Order: sequence, then C-alpha cells, then structure tokens
Amino acid sequence: MFHWLFKPRPYPAFVLLAIILIIFGVQLVRLVPILGEILFIGALVLLVSFIRGVKQDLEVMKIGVIATANITGVEVQSGTYRKRRYRVWQVHFTFHDLHGNSHEDIMPLDTYHEARKYHAGGTAQLRYHPQNPENFRWLG
Repeated sequence: MFHWLFKPRPYPAFVLLAIILIIFGVQLVRLVPILGEILFIGALVLLVSFIRGVKQDLEVMKIGVIATANITGVEVQSGTYRKRRYRVWQVHFTFHDLHGNSHEDIMPLDTYHEARKYHAGGTAQLRYHPQNPENFRWLG
C-alpha cells in the first residue's frame, strides 16, 4: 500500500533533510508533540528510502551482470525550470538479460560532452541486477 513512500532513492540530500527534520522535531516535540512526531516520521521515511537505495546500488555492483546495451536513439529535450533553460539528452537503449528477455530503457545525460559518445546503432555497457533487470547502473 505504501510502497511508493519507501521507494529507494539514493540521494545524499535526503540524509541532510532527515537530519534537519530531526533537529526541528526535537525542538517541536516539547512545544507541540504531534508536530514533532510527524517530523520524526518524515525523517524516518527519508532515511529508510536512502538506505534502501544505497543497498540496491551496492547489490547491483556486487552481484550485477554486465550486459551490452544497443542504443536505439538519442534525443535532446530542453525546457525551462524556474526561469532557467536546461537540456537533457535521452539515450534510448535495449539489452538482453541472461534469460534472453529484451528490456528497453532510457538513460538521461546532462552534458553534451557525455551524450556525443552515443548514437543510434552504437553500444554501451551496463550492469543489471539478475533478479530485477530494470535495476541497472550505466557503465558507458
């Protein structure tokens, strides 16, 4: 039911946010106990999410299988976020797991310098989890 809440997110900023929530929670629990408890719960959710993400990353690096990704296309997406222009290169690719099943995914790249290495028909390496091929790390 709440699996989306504890979705693995290996972002270090979540740990910092959790620490801030704990500090404010300690201060608020004396004044308004329910608000302090809500902040503690929020910090706990962030920490669990971060730890699950790091655990999955380490597991993929430990037992992951290296595969060759076939690049099917590269597209540039641009837009504006908070009055700032941005560009993201989406590398579309497919790869086959150990069972011969084909998987499609997209790897977003932030810089042209990195994206120019890839083109339709090219290949790249990735490492995926044998039981969950959608969980992969791009090796380039």
